[in-house]
Amino acid sequence: MDAEHKDLEELMQKACSSLKAEDVQVLSKMFAEHAKEEEELMERSSFGDSGVKSLRMFSAIGSHTADHADIVEMADAVIASADEEGLVPRTELFGLCRRIVEHATAFDSRYAGKLIEGKKRKAVVAAG
Repeated sequence: MDAEHKDLEELMQKACSSLKAEDVQVLSKMFAEHAKEEEELMERSSFGDSGVKSLRMFSAIGSHTADHADIVEMADAVIASADEEGLVPRTELFGLCRRIVEHATAFDSRYAGKLIEGKKRKAVVAAG
C-alpha cells in the first residue's frame, strides 16, 4: 500500500505539471485500482465493520468506500472539463489532488499497519 501511495503522489505531480486530461485519467485509474484493493483488504481483515449490513453506512468500511467513490467521481468531472486541447483547469485538478491527500490523511493513516496484504496474509496463514 505504501508503494501505491508513492505512485499516486508521482502521478498527481505529473498531472499537475502537465494539466493533461490523459494524465488525470491515468491518476484516476490508479486511484480506482488502489481503492478497490484497499476495500478488499479491509473486508478480508473485517476492519471497522460492525457485521450488520444495515449499519454499513456507519462503518469505517462504508465511509471509506463512499469517499473512494466521491474521489473517482471528482476525477471523472475534472477529466470531462478538459478543453479542446485536452488540458484540464488547474483549480479543479488541484482540488482533486487535495481530496486524494485528505483521504490518505483522514482515512488511510487510521489503518496503517492494521491490515494484512494478500501476500503477507498467505505467508501468515501458511506459517500458522
